[in-house]
Amino acid sequence: MAGDDDNNDFLKTIEENRKRNKAIIEQSLEEFYKQYPEMKEEAEARKNDFKSQLPKELPRVGPRRKTLDPSFSVAGIKRSRKAVSMTPTRRSARLSGTEVSFNHENDSLADSASNTDSSDDEDAPRFGRKRGRVSLKPLSELKARRSTAGSRATKVPELPVEEVSDRLLAKIATNSRKEYCSVKGTTCHQCRQKTKDTKSVCRSGKCVGVRGMFCGVCLRNRYGEDVAEVLKDPNWSCPPCRNICNCSICRTRMGKMPTGQMVPFIREQGYTHLKEYLDKHPEDDE
Repeated sequence: MAGDDDNNDFLKTIEENRKRNKAIIEQSLEEFYKQYPEMKEEAEARKNDFKSQLPKELPRVGPRRKTLDPSFSVAGIKRSRKAVSMTPTRRSARLSGTEVSFNHENDSLADSASNTDSSDDEDAPRFGRKRGRVSLKPLSELKARRSTAGSRATKVPELPVEEVSDRLLAKIATNSRKEYCSVKGTTCHQCRQKTKDTKSVCRSGKCVGVRGMFCGVCLRNRYGEDVAEVLKDPNWSCPPCRNICNCSICRTRMGKMPTGQMVPFIREQGYTHLKEYLDKHPEDDE
């Protein structure tokens, strides 16, 4: 066949290439040893040493030991190798007319639960309930429970106006060169960088956690406000509490596109901060 002929030609080509390469290597070694005869002696000595280290006889591997007993044991029970199934034959309880309990440990609990008065309550756990019956709480209760999740949040940092010192005001960041610290630093709500500079504090009374903390750079470039002034204002509310926050998380939560790095762009357009630009261009505030 044509396929067998092609395979034979391919194998012949490989064999010819192998012989040709071997002849080239032997010829190259002969020319090399003619120039450096001492290298030939050293190579022969190494070859003899390697042969002397090889074992004269390889260890013989005997045949596998056959078991004389045609049976085998599983969990202490001897079974024949001709057995097809290792499990006992299953008897149908329905055909035999007997009642089968698949949970023997809870039989006593089921009897006691059936005698109690809690069987009329749909939300109470019951044994032997029909398949497919699931007690669901009203949607109003689920929404009310979810709304209380904010009560578990951390408290707002307290900083009275009387305690705002010149030392704190001097630590307000005025440029992007901040001192980062993952241990003692505080996180800005806008840029989410943990730095050691002074941040703003929300005093709206309805703020949660540290979402009212803004660094000096973000509060100035994004909202046109000064951290030093808001720290001295006892009634200042943070942008999230005023629903004007333009950070990526708040805008995504409101169904709007994140603004990204728009501060250099609006500066070229003559605007001082991003909020001013969004107020004058409501088509971009979507």
